Amino acid sequence: MNKKIQKETQIILISLYGVENIGIRLISAILKKGNFQVTTVYLKKWVNNNIHLPTQAEFQHVLNRIRDVNPLLIGISLGSPYFKIAQSLTNQIKHAVNIPIVWGGIHPTIVPEECIEFADIVCVGEGEYPLLELAHALSEGREFDTIKNLWIKKDGKVKKNSPRSLIQELDTLPFPDLEDEGKYYIENNTIVQSDPLYKSAEYRIIASRGCLFNCSYCYNSTLRKLYEGKGIYFRQRGVKNVIDELEYAREKLPHLQKIKFDDDVFVFSREWMDDFSTLYKQKINIPFEILLNPTLIDEAILWKLKRAGLRGVQIGIQSSSEKEMKTIYDRAAPQKEILKFSERNTRLKFDVVYDIILDNPLSTQENRRELFEFLMQLSRPFRLFLYSLTIFPKTAIAEKFLKLGLITENDIEGKATKSFRQ
Repeated sequence: MNKKIQKETQIILISLYGVENIGIRLISAILKKGNFQVTTVYLKKWVNNNIHLPTQAEFQHVLNRIRDVNPLLIGISLGSPYFKIAQSLTNQIKHAVNIPIVWGGIHPTIVPEECIEFADIVCVGEGEYPLLELAHALSEGREFDTIKNLWIKKDGKVKKNSPRSLIQELDTLPFPDLEDEGKYYIENNTIVQSDPLYKSAEYRIIASRGCLFNCSYCYNSTLRKLYEGKGIYFRQRGVKNVIDELEYAREKLPHLQKIKFDDDVFVFSREWMDDFSTLYKQKINIPFEILLNPTLIDEAILWKLKRAGLRGVQIGIQSSSEKEMKTIYDRAAPQKEILKFSERNTRLKFDVVYDIILDNPLSTQENRRELFEFLMQLSRPFRLFLYSLTIFPKTAIAEKFLKLGLITENDIEGKATKSFRQ
């Protein structure tokens, strides 16, 4: 294959600090179905409390891959903490090659006006079909300045296309790309030609999109506004579709020993959970963990899930103060339900983790004492995940704290990198 033909079908996707990165794996799968050849580069892994900036040698590995592949498009996926890293990488790519660069992910979706200063194109929102349309337009030499969800910089101006409707039928999407071919992992100044998930014992899955809740510190409080009038925000996948993905993951990941659901899937209907429990036990039968809201699930369902393989649950307490939860975090305060679950768990015996936010600046000494006393009432054993309150751009809590003068713009992730020390 000559270089001209190769360039017409080759795309490079770069994931910053996310070897799971379900979004970029879905986009890769969509592009492959569209007959594009995709190379995915995973630049470093997120490690709790141990984030190191990429070295120049690691950046050079990325540049070498780009030169070798000579793609028609480069995509970079980033969260807010990695905004400055994406800037640096993009600048180096632009000095090395003349290939269009598109940024996508949660940070470009929330603050596209900042990101378009550095990228040629910014994808705002769900990226599967906008990226596929963009790839086809580039490979065929067509204009692409009307593709919805894309902001496009051209001749010193920015074309801001409107968001398209949300994907309602999630079961129509392919499964995340878990093929080992065409994957590269860069860490410790070396590059390995392999999917970094290949040796993983854990597979993380998302069975829905959107969220039923509206926590002030979460991006969902912003995304709802972006997608107003664009379809149902909270969408769920069918049981069979979820089980089929897990069977696919088990086939591709030979060391798989645990499944982690990374969304609030277990707020679905009782029928969904009944069907899931039966089918999961029959076809998967691997220990799994979930996020749990104890107000929305009863003990009978918990026993069914336990028989299906549920071993661990993660529950957000955040604070035990009803006022703090409602007025600052915009969450219900389910202390009674958490205590009830804790008592039930003396029989269920799940491995339990409770999430706590430690340092809300509006929290009082009385709130902290109340939280301590509440934790002392919970049945043991349990573990605590202790979080420092991290402020993400344009969230409700960011707007509130800015208005109160508790933070400046420099304290918000993107400019700040507090997540590196979380």
